[in-house]
Amino acid sequence: MPGLLIMNQNGANGAAGAKSPQDRNGDTILSPGHSKPVINGDRVISPPERGGAFSINGGKQIVAGQVDIPASLLDLPPEIIHITNSDAYSQDVYCKVSTLLSRVVQECFLGLQELIPKMADLPVAQQSGMTNGLGNHAVNGLGDGNTTRNNVQKKIMMMEFAEYHRTRFVKLLVLSAWSRRAEQVQRLIDVSGWLRGEMGSYYAVVDAMGNLKREMEQATLKSPDIETALKVLATGKASWMPEMGYIPPEPLSPQEILKLWRDGNVRCSLRLNLHEELPRHLKQWKSGSGRVTFTVPGEFELDVTTSTEDTSGPWWFIDLRFLFSPAPEIPDSYFRSALETQANVVLSASGLTGCFDYLHNLVLTHKIAILKAQASQLTAANWAGSIKVEPVRRSLVVQYWTELLGKKSWIEIGIVSGKPKNGKISWKGPTPPQLSVRWFRQGVEVKESGLSFDWDSLSMENMLRKVIAHHISYMLETIRDRVVVAARGIPTLKTEVSTSDTEPSDCLLEVNLGTSATSTTVLVDPVTGRFAMQPCTAFSAAREKEASKSLDSIAFMSNTIPHVLCASLQDSVDKQAQLLGWTKPIINVRTDAIREAVKQDVVRHTLYRARGWTQNWVLAGVFNLSGMSWWVIETESSNTGVKIITAERIHSDSSTTTKGLALRHVMTTIQRKAVAEITLSATTQSLVRREVPHSVVSPPQSRTASQELVDISSLYFSADAFLASDQKDAEPWAHNLMRVNYESFDLEKSTVCFSVNGEMAKGFEHEIATIVRASHSSDIKFLGQNKSNFRVLVSASFGTSLEKPLSARLREVTHLLNFISILRARKFQVDRITPNRITFRYGNSGANSATVAFPPNQPIKLTFPRSNPHNRIRAHLTAGLNAQRHDPAKFRAAVNLFTYHLLATLPFASALVSLHNPEPEALAEEPTGTGKETAEQRATQPAIHAHAPDTFRLSYRNPRVSFDANLRVQHDKHVWHIQDSAATNPDPRAKAAPRSEQLTEALKKLWREDGAGGESWMRWSGRVRLRVGGMWSLFLRRRWW
Repeated sequence: MPGLLIMNQNGANGAAGAKSPQDRNGDTILSPGHSKPVINGDRVISPPERGGAFSINGGKQIVAGQVDIPASLLDLPPEIIHITNSDAYSQDVYCKVSTLLSRVVQECFLGLQELIPKMADLPVAQQSGMTNGLGNHAVNGLGDGNTTRNNVQKKIMMMEFAEYHRTRFVKLLVLSAWSRRAEQVQRLIDVSGWLRGEMGSYYAVVDAMGNLKREMEQATLKSPDIETALKVLATGKASWMPEMGYIPPEPLSPQEILKLWRDGNVRCSLRLNLHEELPRHLKQWKSGSGRVTFTVPGEFELDVTTSTEDTSGPWWFIDLRFLFSPAPEIPDSYFRSALETQANVVLSASGLTGCFDYLHNLVLTHKIAILKAQASQLTAANWAGSIKVEPVRRSLVVQYWTELLGKKSWIEIGIVSGKPKNGKISWKGPTPPQLSVRWFRQGVEVKESGLSFDWDSLSMENMLRKVIAHHISYMLETIRDRVVVAARGIPTLKTEVSTSDTEPSDCLLEVNLGTSATSTTVLVDPVTGRFAMQPCTAFSAAREKEASKSLDSIAFMSNTIPHVLCASLQDSVDKQAQLLGWTKPIINVRTDAIREAVKQDVVRHTLYRARGWTQNWVLAGVFNLSGMSWWVIETESSNTGVKIITAERIHSDSSTTTKGLALRHVMTTIQRKAVAEITLSATTQSLVRREVPHSVVSPPQSRTASQELVDISSLYFSADAFLASDQKDAEPWAHNLMRVNYESFDLEKSTVCFSVNGEMAKGFEHEIATIVRASHSSDIKFLGQNKSNFRVLVSASFGTSLEKPLSARLREVTHLLNFISILRARKFQVDRITPNRITFRYGNSGANSATVAFPPNQPIKLTFPRSNPHNRIRAHLTAGLNAQRHDPAKFRAAVNLFTYHLLATLPFASALVSLHNPEPEALAEEPTGTGKETAEQRATQPAIHAHAPDTFRLSYRNPRVSFDANLRVQHDKHVWHIQDSAATNPDPRAKAAPRSEQLTEALKKLWREDGAGGESWMRWSGRVRLRVGGMWSLFLRRRWW
């Protein structure tokens, strides 16, 4: 309960003239138990005046001051809240007047400082000077300057400033006046606040009681009339229930019913044709059975009638049927009664036009409700988790592909007013509201979508499929356009987009690189919106998964399709490379480095190393939208990794072949050409250093099926320049132009075989005929009708230049031609010829044979059979050939000298052989006549020393004597000079052994004797000169001593 207000005799605040709640002595009056002054009045009860008494409820009189007051009456109510007390709110609620005054004064001063410049900026027109000394001064206190516009504006600004700040100072004056009575105002505020709080509590109690009463209605127990209910259920009526006294009318006869219908048809037809202004959507109507049926296609059929001929009378609603599907029947229920009631109200108020608007909006709303129900069913069926339905007032929002990341897509089905944007109404009348669909594709509304829906047959699934079909078509076309732009007009890329307006499953994108084997089909799942690719591979499946997690799946797939196409080609190449024995080297080469080396776009790449290749060469398969291209790359290891030195393309007509046999054939030919290109590249660099004119030419490519898919280039070079730099002063034996063609590659030896083709110069017909006849090697061939074209095989290690092997092989051919030419001049018989070996026969009837070999980068080797007498001088003959083998001109002279020695020394060499191995006939002529060599004879055989091919020494041990034999030419004839070595060239360092008299006499006799048997000898003191044929008789005179 609120506290008790106790007033003293002088009022609430004491006497009327009191200024503060203090007694006369100036002490504050405090209530018992309180430390603060009592606001509701002093508690002191003044003693009653003499003779004063009062009675309680008519009881006995009680003298004031003499009664005992209960202790409960002495307890005062709780202290009210002091609003103005700072302690109640834990903060100071007062603001000093001096602070307010200083702030207002400061604001006024600052405002005045701003006002004065503004007023100064407004110029005032000056008056022209007047006569009699009068200038710009007002006349009689008035002047035109006070009425100018700027002057008036200045005055207004000054007055507004003064009025505004005057009002603020007046408020300060009022506040200062109130502050002088702050204590009284404080009490008034506290009491007023307490009263408002009590009034609020009162109203709150009243509201709580009313709410409680309303809430208790639910707990009220019903009291049904069980007795009446049982009576009615048992007998059908109860005597105590009142009756309405309704008498049903008599039933109408068929004739009366027919007449009523006809009258109704006439009334309706006349009224509609003559008096009603029907909206254009209700122009389709018919009358019958006493009613009028209005048909709105795709929406409803409305039956109405009129019961009076008065044209101002209302129409009455009879029936309504929906013309769209699925549409429910309108049963006799609460909905029908409410619909009929509302329709009659609208017909009465707005006529047929208002009824059409009402039913039209009802149908539109009902269609949206049906679509919403269908969408809800889809969320629980096939489209679960992929669509989201959000009804918004009279609209429906269906979001599809909800699981995809990135911006969302949805359709909004709502009702538009049908009003034109320009506000002009057509002559046909205003357009009624209609259903409309807004399509938002990835968060952006599609204005020109071209979507049209069947509002007569409602199907939310068909609508979604149509929208999604357009969305998928847009995605695939966008991907197609981006891929085509990235391809930059590459003719091998083929793209085709198949679209459908109603079925999203028929939308697909086919991309290939010119052949169906490289085709990739891109699809989009209509329900989830995820991409799918066919044929399905491990690579494409991984890309599909990444696309579903991408924020921009279109951009991702645009970048993925080239990789998928190239991966398909790459897989086919990897399979065939494995069958061909190619390996993938472990080389860390970045795609950027490959792209920089080949100077073209690289989507994917694979490095291979074929069998027999060295570590610094690899074959790179580069895959992009133009197909696959092949590059021969030379690498070099460095501290930072593998560095690409050179990259040369291997051209091919078939860049998109993926069929097994065809691709394997292409890769085989690619390998062949790569091997050839590597060697030709190194060879051209060598030719450049040697300044030999050359060119690498690819032969014309044939498009027939029997030709190779890859053509190998040929190297043409100047034979004269090449031979001049390698074989100085050599006689040219071939025409200037030579062609180098690739032949084969030895995988085991890692050597590359090339053929050097050219045309022989004139004058070598006999040599060519000899080679053709005697050659049994495929290393050198002569072709053509006249055998004037030659082909020589040259081999080099993989990755090295043909310069040295070619120089060696051409040098061998030069040596071979020189040999053949000289052998023919010497009438030697050539038995066998290869580019680096020749076998020939010489002597009488070709009884002796020899083989000269020219191994590359090695000395010439001369080989004789065991029975050849020239075996004794083979080393000297070989040295003579090797001494000039690098100089063709001198080598020809050396060969000529070699053959000369063979012919000139043959009889002498044969005699020397016979001297060691005498024939039985010669032995029979000896005095013994036994025909067998004795021990004494073997002991007297000389030791033969060959000092040169034409210089010999024969040394005898018993007796100790030696002879020097030298070949000389005298009078164009070959003769041998045989002389005593001791007499001719005595050794000053050795003391000559004494000779017996018998030996001396025998030697003198030998020098004096003539040749027997017609041998031609010429003798003189200590020397014999004999022709070649006489050596045999001389050396067989064993008993000359």
